[in-house]
Amino acid sequence: MEKNNFNIKLFFAVLFFVSTALSAQTLKLQSIPSDKLQVGFSFEKPFYASSINTSALNGNYQLSANLPLSDKINLVFNFPYINTNYQVDYGFGKFDYNKSGIGNIFIGAQMKAGSQTEVKSFFTFGIFLPSADEQVSLNGFLSSYYDFQKYIPNSLGFYFNYAYHKLNAEGFSYGLELGPDLLIPTKGDNTEDEFLMHYGIISGYQINKLALNIEFVGVMMISEKIDNFSDRFVNMLNFGVQWKETAVIPRIYYMIYLRQEMRQMIDGTLGIGVIVPISIYK
Repeated sequence: MEKNNFNIKLFFAVLFFVSTALSAQTLKLQSIPSDKLQVGFSFEKPFYASSINTSALNGNYQLSANLPLSDKINLVFNFPYINTNYQVDYGFGKFDYNKSGIGNIFIGAQMKAGSQTEVKSFFTFGIFLPSADEQVSLNGFLSSYYDFQKYIPNSLGFYFNYAYHKLNAEGFSYGLELGPDLLIPTKGDNTEDEFLMHYGIISGYQINKLALNIEFVGVMMISEKIDNFSDRFVNMLNFGVQWKETAVIPRIYYMIYLRQEMRQMIDGTLGIGVIVPISIYK
C-alpha cells in the first residue's frame, strides 16, 4: 500500500510541475513533426542490479527518421538494434551471454491536428513489424518498458497516439501524449491479442540553446488478467538535457522505474542521442 501511495503522490507532483511550467523537444515521447527531415540516432544502456556485469556497448541502438510528405502528413520510421553482452556471477561460477539482433521495425505516419508557433498537436499511427529477435528482446524490453512494442518477439503491433505540446515565449513548455496499443501474436503458444495503453507528460525550460526536460511515462495493461489494479501500471521518470543547435541537437537522459519489482532488476537506463534536422524542401 505504501508503494502505491508513493507512486500516486509522485504522479501528481510531476503533473503539478507540468501544469505550472509550460518543450517542444522530447526525450522518449513521439518526435514532433516539422517541415524538415529529422534523422535521429540513440543509444540506451541499462544498468542492471545484483551480480550482472555488462559491457560498455551493451544496450539498445535506434535509428529513426521523421520525413514531411506534405503540410499535414509526416512519415515516421524506427529501426531498433539490441546488443546483449553481459556476465552473471552466480558465486559458484560465471555465465557469459553475448548476442545481438534487431527489434520490431516501426513504420507509421503523423497527421498534424494543429500547428502554430506555440502549440503543436498531432496524431501518430503505424505498425511494428514482427522482426524482433527473441534471443535479445528481453534486454531491450527491460531497458525501456515504454518502448515495449519494439522488443516483444513474435508479435505484430498496432500503435495509435495523440500528442499535444505548448511552448511559451519565456522558454517554459509542456506536453502530453497517450494512445492505445494492440499486440497480435504471430507464432508460438500464445494466441491471445493484448490490449494496452501508453501515456506520457513532459515539461521543460530552455535557457538560450540549453533545454532541460523531465518526463513521466507509463504503460497500462488493459486486457491482461491482473487482480491488483495498481499492478496494471509500469511507470518511469526520465530526466534529460538537450543542446538545441540549428544543425544538430545532442541529448542525454536517464530513466528510472517507479515500480519496485522493476527497480529490483534494473537500477536505471542512460540514454544518449542526436537529432539532425535537414531541409529538403525549398
